Amino acid sequence: MPDTEIPNRGLDIGSSEDQWGFTGNNYLFVIGIDDYEHWAVLNCAVKDIEDFTDVLLDRYKFKKEHVFSLKNEEATEQRIRKGFKEIKQVITEKDNLVVYFSGHGHYDSDDKSGYWIPVNARQGDDYEYEYIDTLFIADRLQKINSLHTFLIIDACFSGTMVTQLKSSPRAERYKSRKIFTSGRAEVVSDGPAGGNSPFAEGILMTLRKNLNPYLRASEFIVDVTSYVEKQVTQTPIDGTLLNAKDEGGDFVFHLKNSKGLELPPIDSVPEDRPPRDPDPMPEDDELVDWIVLQNNETTYKQMKAFIEKYPKTRFLKKAQTALKKKDDIAYNAIKFKIANGSVSLNDKKNACEVYLKNYPDSKNEKNVRKLLNDLHFESD
Repeated sequence: MPDTEIPNRGLDIGSSEDQWGFTGNNYLFVIGIDDYEHWAVLNCAVKDIEDFTDVLLDRYKFKKEHVFSLKNEEATEQRIRKGFKEIKQVITEKDNLVVYFSGHGHYDSDDKSGYWIPVNARQGDDYEYEYIDTLFIADRLQKINSLHTFLIIDACFSGTMVTQLKSSPRAERYKSRKIFTSGRAEVVSDGPAGGNSPFAEGILMTLRKNLNPYLRASEFIVDVTSYVEKQVTQTPIDGTLLNAKDEGGDFVFHLKNSKGLELPPIDSVPEDRPPRDPDPMPEDDELVDWIVLQNNETTYKQMKAFIEKYPKTRFLKKAQTALKKKDDIAYNAIKFKIANGSVSLNDKKNACEVYLKNYPDSKNEKNVRKLLNDLHFESD
């Protein structure tokens, strides 16, 4: 679609992009899932992210080469995690990042945690390890050194990632880590087939009708929230991303080829004001240790040590599930090796001994000791 010049509504005052403190690139990471394998199929998630991408490419300063997109079968747990890693490798401290997730969300009332549901994740407490914990999302975004990160989530229970609400004026030249969600810890509405969700409708309407060359995220949020509250009984919320180092800045949607529009006040803070310290966050060693464990290389011993260190942890249920999964995988591998006639007796014994070393006091420890004794008896 060719760029069109926005008509003047006042005097041409020769506004400059530099006044707004942004000289980098806008990156976009969109994830939309309708065709779930084990969860209810949705109507609008993919169309929502496609329409959102189109309006940003058509009207705002986003480029196609800076768009990362995962739709339906592409949006597996592995691909979503990899997407954040790829973005981290290309983005710089001068760039902005907008992330938009549209799909199913899940809330665990035991440890007050929220999750994104990948396309192939199964339902049930035994499969929570297949979901993407919002703590992981917050940690990944925290490690991306952008100028602004603006996370938009249209999913049930998405409000669990918001740590504190902000209402004061914010400036573009200071870093921000902002989140805008379709609801609090509540169920939110999908839309009709071929349409958009109420939340996406508000987003798209605001971006399509906007004539302000510099639309602040804070202003955008007010307009979208007002629209959604009139359509459905859900309340979008915004705030600072959980555990984020936010400096009080504000992401800005820059219109293409805008000239001469009367600008709002550039900033509400003095030009010589240094960036303020990030909002103080309470120390939470348990949370930090848990986030560190959220990768596929975490060992049984490391997870067990976490439980021993925090016996009343709010993540106890998930930690115990992870322990059981790691133990069962290792035990099943032992049984497969023992049943394999091409594996030597010594290799079978070594496999049992390695298991007993790495999985102390595990559920299957007695079973493996019995297998090892049988192997010794067989060799006599």
